Amino acid sequence: MKCDLRGISIHYETRGQGRPVLFLHASPSDHSRAMAHLEPAFRSRKGWRRIYPDLPGHGKTPGADRIRDMDDYLGVLLEFVDDVFGKGRFALGGISFGAYLALGIARKRASRIDGILLSVPEVDHSPIEERRDRDFGTPSIQTPAHLAVGLPEYTEETAWLESLPFRNVSAPLYHSPKPFPAPALFLFGRQDAPFRYRKYWRLLPDFPRATYAVLDGAGHTLWSDRNELASLLVRDWLDRVETWSPRNRRST
Repeated sequence: MKCDLRGISIHYETRGQGRPVLFLHASPSDHSRAMAHLEPAFRSRKGWRRIYPDLPGHGKTPGADRIRDMDDYLGVLLEFVDDVFGKGRFALGGISFGAYLALGIARKRASRIDGILLSVPEVDHSPIEERRDRDFGTPSIQTPAHLAVGLPEYTEETAWLESLPFRNVSAPLYHSPKPFPAPALFLFGRQDAPFRYRKYWRLLPDFPRATYAVLDGAGHTLWSDRNELASLLVRDWLDRVETWSPRNRRST
């Protein structure tokens, strides 16, 4: 499917029917890898419509001249959200760079979000730094389960992505004047770069309904390293989202 915006067409795939949830993939990657990681959590579960877009410069979504920095990048995704969901409610999740962007969307559309999943989220984003050693000298995880996971190939516009200037979005992603009341899930790999889970700890006061999990035996490739455990935690998050509504905010 395609969502035609101003000067850019966002390609996305959907699975299932029901309550909408938007999942944003990592970089470098595309929607197919996010699907490979997250779809196991939806086995034998009905009632969810999963939306997996290709982010600009990834997969079948091209880069665009009007995207000049991370603010523009986030702005395109906000347009996508408003086009696909209208003024309706939805849940939201992301992996790595996708989690960084998901947090930006949550800060801008908090009143419409029924739950958020941040998996191995980036603290900062640089399209160039992302392609260097993710673990910063931390021993990689090479378990048999990890080696057995076959992930789909992906395509990206590497030169365009690396042309974007290194600058975080100007929105205050790491502090909000109001707590985010909906159920949240933070997933980290213990063998990932330590600053990831330590720095995101500061977000917890803003998320009173958050589960914060640091998984041993997992690096930045958490979904390959510990997919079964990660999927169980996602299922718990889905359970919590299904039973939460804006009407019971006073109970959070």
